[in-house]
Amino acid sequence: MAVVRSLGELAEALEVDVATVYRWRAAGMPQAEGGGFDPEQVAAWNRTRVSAANRRGPPALLPSEAVAEAASAEDRRWATEYRKAKALREVMLLQELRGQLIEVDRVEQLLVARALELRKNLLGLGRRLAPVLVGKPIREIQATVDDAITGILEHYAREEGVPRVGDQRAGEPRAAGGDRDAGAAG
Repeated sequence: MAVVRSLGELAEALEVDVATVYRWRAAGMPQAEGGGFDPEQVAAWNRTRVSAANRRGPPALLPSEAVAEAASAEDRRWATEYRKAKALREVMLLQELRGQLIEVDRVEQLLVARALELRKNLLGLGRRLAPVLVGKPIREIQATVDDAITGILEHYAREEGVPRVGDQRAGEPRAAGGDRDAGAAG
């Protein structure tokens, strides 16, 4: 291998993290003559160092190395936490795409849209029924009003009346009962 000039290039050549190369340099990593680093020489040095450490146990750390090691452990812990959070976010996005997860704001929008639809139909009930009920006995009026209210409530109790997450018109109120209401209003 050719001599590399920077610690970044050395890390790339040896397929290790740049922080590792910096620790090796602090531990006495050899340099090539004229500057730079010979990746093969550094790899051999590290193999010797690792095998010696395995024979005698963990090396004693200088105070500055102990601080760097503690910081490195903290960095690894936060990197692990970050990876976990990122994985959780990806799972949530997948669940959202599958329709298994909806944002709280979106649920609120859907509920408000649903309540507005129900309100519109209940408030329009008098306008739709008044022409039909003129001159009828009170019991028949009550029965007709009860039937109309029951129809509206049953419509909203069924799943097909619920706005969907991907529905572009989820925020727009819709009339319950479709053509039946249009005929009564005319």
